[in-house]
Amino acid sequence: MDIIEEEKSYGHIGKTRHITISRRDTLINDFKNSTVQGLVSLLLSLGALFMVFFGIYRSYRMEGAGGYELGILMILALLFAVLSLLFGVLGLRNRKKIRHYMEKRGIVISIIVILGLIALFITGLGAFEALKG
Repeated sequence: MDIIEEEKSYGHIGKTRHITISRRDTLINDFKNSTVQGLVSLLLSLGALFMVFFGIYRSYRMEGAGGYELGILMILALLFAVLSLLFGVLGLRNRKKIRHYMEKRGIVISIIVILGLIALFITGLGAFEALKG
């Protein structure tokens, strides 16, 4: 009878328990579980997003007289976004990593920047046609 009671007392070992993880531990795990391409993708996409917002702000402050300076900034932001998208896709192809949080975030932000720049370009074409005609 003593042997059966000892076996019953160890029955809880196979069960899983819910472990709470703090936000800091989750961010550290995100950095550990992502690839270098994913981190580069996230940083490039955040840089592109910053450039777009800075270019829109400078255009507003210059009252639309930014010219080549802001055009080059937006083309550079588009280049950063495309490179970020490329690095994100390359990071997703790595099968050694289980989670691809940085890669996915970089891809989503770069797609938002690319679509925003396309919309800004189309809006600019419409404004140019309105002034011309």
